[in-house]
Amino acid sequence: MDWKKIKKDFLLASSSHFFYKVVGYFILTILTRYLAKDEMGEFFFAASLAGFFVMISELGINSYLTREIAREPEKALDLMSEVVSLRVPLYAVYFILLNVFTYLVKYDLFQIVFLTSIYIFFDQLYQCFGSLFLALKRVSYNVFTGVSTRILLVGFILIVVATKGTLTSVVTCYILANFFLVLLAFVLMWKKIGKIGLVWNPDSAKTILKVSFPFFVLGILSLIHFKIDAIMIGFFKPYSEVATYEAGYKLLEASRFIIWPIGMIFYPIFSEMAGQKQWKEIQQLFKKMLFRLGAIGSLITILVGLTAGVIIPVVFGPKYDDSILVLRILYFSVPFLYIGMAGALVAKSILLEKKTIKIMLACVIANILFNSLAIPLWGAMGAAWTTLATQALLAVWIVKLNITELRFQYSREPISLVRKGLDYVR
Repeated sequence: MDWKKIKKDFLLASSSHFFYKVVGYFILTILTRYLAKDEMGEFFFAASLAGFFVMISELGINSYLTREIAREPEKALDLMSEVVSLRVPLYAVYFILLNVFTYLVKYDLFQIVFLTSIYIFFDQLYQCFGSLFLALKRVSYNVFTGVSTRILLVGFILIVVATKGTLTSVVTCYILANFFLVLLAFVLMWKKIGKIGLVWNPDSAKTILKVSFPFFVLGILSLIHFKIDAIMIGFFKPYSEVATYEAGYKLLEASRFIIWPIGMIFYPIFSEMAGQKQWKEIQQLFKKMLFRLGAIGSLITILVGLTAGVIIPVVFGPKYDDSILVLRILYFSVPFLYIGMAGALVAKSILLEKKTIKIMLACVIANILFNSLAIPLWGAMGAAWTTLATQALLAVWIVKLNITELRFQYSREPISLVRKGLDYVR
């Protein structure tokens, strides 16, 4: 492995992701002071709902694309053409189902959800290009498109606030910014990597869906695990309670500026190592990653726990004081979040998707059951404690799965070598 390039890519990815978070919270700081708390709750609820439905169009294909291109980079453009061609009709299904569901069940939010479904569509379309760039180790392309788009979005939001625009205007800003994101990524790919086209091959589509389906199940279970809280609060409690929880949860997402770049850089690397059956090396790298991420996560938990009373008023304003304790509870889950996400990326790399699905399903069921009891009684606070409990369960379980499998694979290597030697002698 070229560790010099890996370190350079990681530094680039982590610094850019930190920039994304800073810009994101700058925008939230503006919006939470500009919009009423109920309106922010509607915005958060619409984004969570669209995030669930858009998985219909994703079906785990992005993870499939990254892993396959990392293993066979010479097939990158062909794979990209097949994937984009497959996802176009899936986007149409997502768009129709989400808006029909909203019209029938949450008609009061139909206009906001309709607009949100468009900006989420562009965001998901970009993920295809992002997967291509990561698999080919063109991290700088992701950074360039992401930074440019965030700067543009800030400009749009400031214009809306200056002209006293509505929540609808705010969501329109996200649509325009994400459209620019897709356009920029398409041009970069076209100029620097090559051209793709829309091709329809039923056999290829079936193969992609078959291989990527476990990734889809993992993705939808992960999304439910992370986002079901806000959806359930929206059905059980007023939208202002959604805003209380989401204020804390949005700040929990800030902690991911460390773990997301690790996933971006090391998922293709672990996939490549698994393809070469470097089990001992994977095991050693995974253990180092767990120790360091656990230590970093614990330190972040302590720091945020001590400063939560300052962070919430600064970022969200005095209307969100009830989010302070929610934030402290959520941040107890950060070490488990880091360890669990590291375990998930290794599991996907070494073809443990099906076993990971069973673990995720059990944790999601536990999450829903706990939330159904805790949210009606304690609202956002109950959802926060549920997140902590189920995140800890998931992290411990998935790490145990990886370590057991890696030990098994490594123990088989000497036997394989002896068999090859005997075959050679014969």
